[in-house]
Amino acid sequence: PVVLWLADGEYVFKFAVVSGSRVVTQHFEVSVDGEDAVSTAIDPVDLGVFVNGENVGLLMGDGWTYSPISGLLTLDGSVPYVVSGYDGVGKVQVEIRGEADVTFSNLHLSGVGSNANIVRLADGAQVKLGLAGTNLLYSSLGNGAGLRLSGAARAEIDSCDAAAMLVVGG
Repeated sequence: PVVLWLADGEYVFKFAVVSGSRVVTQHFEVSVDGEDAVSTAIDPVDLGVFVNGENVGLLMGDGWTYSPISGLLTLDGSVPYVVSGYDGVGKVQVEIRGEADVTFSNLHLSGVGSNANIVRLADGAQVKLGLAGTNLLYSSLGNGAGLRLSGAARAEIDSCDAAAMLVVGG
């Protein structure tokens, strides 16, 4: 068994076990709230949204994590990102942190819950946002925003002539 002591929060882990020439990878999620918690094994699913060509259902990649508990895809700003794909049911919301270079490429994200911010720039984030193709960020109910800049967040949007982005808040 593996025992970890964690602060309150949501975590996703990826463990790999090597047996001879075979590598078996398993993902686990756990939500800690001041008490003992048990992790649950989860199998990655195809959510239709990709970061640098990787399905976010894999739960983590270079500079990003996805929590199936909250639906939050977090980009930490450590590498350039291309985010693409389609989620029309609100399973993926994006938070961008730090100094990040992000391109939305034919990205269509919709949320249906109250306060569903489809893309949120964390407080202090400095984001250079590129556009490729047609992009839609749509929040349909409550106080949610298609694109929300928190606190001192800043965004510079750069696109080519053939790119477009429609942002709708609820």
